[in-house]
Amino acid sequence: NLDPTSLAQFEAVAPPEEIATAPILSYRTEAYGGPVDSLVVLSFGNRIAPDGTVHVSTDGGATWQPTIAVDDDVHQVLAHPTDPAIVVAAASVGLCRSTDGGATWRASTDGMHASYARAVVFVGDDVLVSVSDGPFTTRGALYRAPVAGGPGAKAVKVAGGLPDWLDGNVDTGCLAANAKQVALADDSGNVWASPADHDEWT
Repeated sequence: NLDPTSLAQFEAVAPPEEIATAPILSYRTEAYGGPVDSLVVLSFGNRIAPDGTVHVSTDGGATWQPTIAVDDDVHQVLAHPTDPAIVVAAASVGLCRSTDGGATWRASTDGMHASYARAVVFVGDDVLVSVSDGPFTTRGALYRAPVAGGPGAKAVKVAGGLPDWLDGNVDTGCLAANAKQVALADDSGNVWASPADHDEWT
């Protein structure tokens, strides 16, 4: 089982000098103490470590403090590409946002048909998040929500060429974006892509 108080249990994902300067290293993990694939390092020195929840270290990894309950089943965490205080997570309780580097979080399902979020990605001033009703679902959907969140900031179901329902989940690692394009794949292997600045999925 993962001991979140020990940095020694993490396998290095980059040389120390690269970690020190990297604003983002994203990870995926199996929940409840499963194998850790990588480690998120925020550019101001805080580190977020996974075991189905989110742990934050403010002392270089010597100690770790949980910030989201393990039963909330975090699937993916991303730090913002330019603002290290902003972090988002896809979890079974919805889209989770932090504005203090992962120290505290608020979860939202406003505008979503269900709460089970599997993947999340930053696209400009928004995030895209995949949502379904559980790990064995036959239908899922993609939602767009403002990065900032807050009152009235509901998620909106993405259309623009996507079917009403995607086949199963869009899993962690199956939703990706860069400055020009967004792409996703569902459980049946169907792949769609869209320009990053507007929804035109093909």
